[in-house]
Amino acid sequence: MNKKLQKIIAILCAGALCVSLLAGCSLLGGDSSSSTSSSSSTSSESSTDTESSTTPESSAGAEESSQESSQESSGNSMEDTSSGHSDILPDISADDPDFALIFSENPLDAAYTAELEDATSTGKMIGIINKYLELWKDEVDAAYRTLMEKTSGDAKEDIRSQQETWINETDSNIQAIQDGVEGDGSARQLEIASQIMAYYRARAATLYSQLFQIDPDFSFVYQPEEDSSSED
Repeated sequence: MNKKLQKIIAILCAGALCVSLLAGCSLLGGDSSSSTSSSSSTSSESSTDTESSTTPESSAGAEESSQESSQESSGNSMEDTSSGHSDILPDISADDPDFALIFSENPLDAAYTAELEDATSTGKMIGIINKYLELWKDEVDAAYRTLMEKTSGDAKEDIRSQQETWINETDSNIQAIQDGVEGDGSARQLEIASQIMAYYRARAATLYSQLFQIDPDFSFVYQPEEDSSSED
């Protein structure tokens, strides 16, 4: 009996040991799975954080690159529009773009710019400006006379009235120019002469724009001198 009892006890102990071992393996398997899942989740969150942190920087970099490209394009555009006479003579705005183009190519501006660029002193520049000031006065008179010849009735009277008003206001406008220019010496004289010339040039443009509506093939009084060397 004692030997049988001992065998039974031994069998029961062995069974209990197997059960314990099986339970331990199950627990170990669950922890490993949980650890793997937790690691995957952490890796996913880290990847998401990395993407979210780098995306705004990439976007900001793209915006900065776009802004730099826009600034370069704007700078090139400004350089292109500064060509011609616009850096020396004020632009003449007009409702008719065809007339604006014709006036921008007038022979006085081309000759004036060429002479002014060759001037080596302020005194010479003032002399050149005064020369073309007088030439623009001639253009004002010529454009007005031609308009009076080519118009009649109310249109003619309107042009006459406008010209008389302009003439009556000229002295006060020139005085305002002189009073508005600061400084002294030749620099002041240069600025005053430039503004007065621009004043007569603007009036000529107004009259010629009216003439253009009647005679698109009008011509300026001033014509550049032909180069004698080319004739030879």
